[in-house]
Amino acid sequence: TSSNLSRHMRIHTDERPYVCQTCGQAFRESHDLTRHMRIHTGERPYACQTCGQAFCQHTSLNRHMRTHTGERPYACQTCGQTFSLRFSLVRHMRTHTGEQPYVCQTCGQAFSLRSSLVRHMHIHTGEQPSNQQPYVCRACGRAFCLLSNLTAHMWTQHSAMQADISDLEPTIPAHWLSESKFNALVKDLRRTPPSSPALSRWLSESEFNALVEDLRRSPSGWSGIVE
Repeated sequence: TSSNLSRHMRIHTDERPYVCQTCGQAFRESHDLTRHMRIHTGERPYACQTCGQAFCQHTSLNRHMRTHTGERPYACQTCGQTFSLRFSLVRHMRTHTGEQPYVCQTCGQAFSLRSSLVRHMHIHTGEQPSNQQPYVCRACGRAFCLLSNLTAHMWTQHSAMQADISDLEPTIPAHWLSESKFNALVKDLRRTPPSSPALSRWLSESEFNALVEDLRRSPSGWSGIVE
């Protein structure tokens, strides 16, 4: 129909006629605006019947349910290990391929995980990492002994990240992306096509592609983030 064609054309024109009256963010579809408004209202209508945790989107609830069902649909063809997210499988594959995409700009040493590079950088900066409080908030620098405490801190202290950062976890762990980088990442993912080079500072190309595929299984997965 003509209405379907008009909606489709917005993909090419990037027309976004549905505007949030609270923050000004615009969307192509009315249902995307409806989901976005939950940021401002705090509505989380999709609740897990097992543990009670609630989510803004049904797809986020489906992803969460894997923690209860144990579903791990992504299998390593080399060793058979399985994962709940394709992104996690991509990271795992480095144990077989030896890929080390995170390179220290000071000495050139390379690492397979960004967290390993962060720990390595303490050698050059002179900072002493805390074994007692290993989970550090990249928004304000406060450290915690438990990941659950960091997560609670992020929700209560950094409102701009409340949008759906828990829904995206562990795809985008709050403890290794700053608020500005997180928002920049989401902004890039909204583009068609997304600009992979802009993300190279914190995601390898293979990680980026896996992350995009995971999020695009829920096309609105990044529409509810405050820029």
